[in-house]
Amino acid sequence: MKHSLELLLYIGKQVTASGKKRIIYSIVNILLMAAAVGSAIGIRTLYLGMGEINIFAAIIGIILLAALCIIFALDGVIAQLVLLVASGIGMFNKAEPDNRAANVIAFIIALLSTVGVAAALAIYLSAT
Repeated sequence: MKHSLELLLYIGKQVTASGKKRIIYSIVNILLMAAAVGSAIGIRTLYLGMGEINIFAAIIGIILLAALCIIFALDGVIAQLVLLVASGIGMFNKAEPDNRAANVIAFIIALLSTVGVAAALAIYLSAT
């Protein structure tokens, strides 16, 4: 419950941020998404190497990495998608013309990172 409230507050900060801060938020979200991908890779590595290491250690590792993967994916992906929408709206905000360029940069970073992480995860998980 506490994590959900923190996620909502984090998303709220992104929506109300200026264009320059949105660029920083998009980079932080990339790091969170990379941690989610790293956790997914760790789960797959532990699963494939389960016969070579202690099975109980592998199961505990998989459970812990699955929890981290869910947390990082929620924080990174959902926040990046919200930032994508907020920056997209901010690009066309005529009331704040100073923030247009920064919103365009944040939008491009958010879009490319979301597509890139999804593609990288799909490619890695499909390769066996």
